[in-house]
Amino acid sequence: MRRMNEMDWYYSIEVEPGVTTPGNQFSSIAPVRKLLSYIDSLEGLTLLDIGTMEGLIPILAERRGARAMGWDRSSNRANSTEKLDFLWDRLKAPRDVRYTDNLREFTDGFSGWFDVVVLAGVLYHTMDPFSTLLRARNMLSHGGLMVIETAICHDPFGMHFNGQCQFYPDPVDANYWFPSITTLVQMIECARMEVIAVERVDDTKDTSRLGLLCRAKPAIQSKSAWVTGQMGDGNVQANYEEFVRFKSIPYTNPPKVNVDRPVDYWTEMDQKEVENLIPLRLFDTV
Repeated sequence: MRRMNEMDWYYSIEVEPGVTTPGNQFSSIAPVRKLLSYIDSLEGLTLLDIGTMEGLIPILAERRGARAMGWDRSSNRANSTEKLDFLWDRLKAPRDVRYTDNLREFTDGFSGWFDVVVLAGVLYHTMDPFSTLLRARNMLSHGGLMVIETAICHDPFGMHFNGQCQFYPDPVDANYWFPSITTLVQMIECARMEVIAVERVDDTKDTSRLGLLCRAKPAIQSKSAWVTGQMGDGNVQANYEEFVRFKSIPYTNPPKVNVDRPVDYWTEMDQKEVENLIPLRLFDTV
């Protein structure tokens, strides 16, 4: 295990019973895992994890029968390759991780390719979260599912900039934009997706972490007159065709979901459930 302990791990992943990589156990992984559990079956589905790091989400997805792929920035390749090789040796974990300098270079070849896209812990790291969301949507087939997890602010409207680290204190980790729930949902609706489940953790005075399971639609689904009236206009749609081309995206057989309660943006997950979902336990003996 000396080799493992010398690596700089992002996630804590169990590699044999009771032995985990010396990474982090983020509470924000709990809503992602919970939302993925709402999908009845991943068997045979194509799944993309954007910002995959050591491939935690693809590991979980492939164990449920998905054909999983990860994407990350080229700058993370050197730090990730050895860890991915280590996980392959130990777990036969997926190693299909693609690296490009930015998401735009990657999306061009995968329009409508995936049944499920995971966009977790990414949006607040980008200077333009809406275009990032649209690029992710471009890779999702109509009828497919997207799991979004991000930091939000508690302002009723708008989006707060993390200037002088007022919300997240780490000046190195590139944390920029924190949308309100209303703003985030309208961005999702503009991207022609419908929110079908929500999980929330880490409430503080100013911010929370919010996970949303969304269904991709061929047309806008919104009760907002602004979204349907403005974003539904052909001239406006043309303004963001560089990010997503809805007319060329294929349809898929929609993955079934099992959600037994209405969408609730305000209630935090039960703390015991969060604590059970944070550790990535892969062995039944633990």
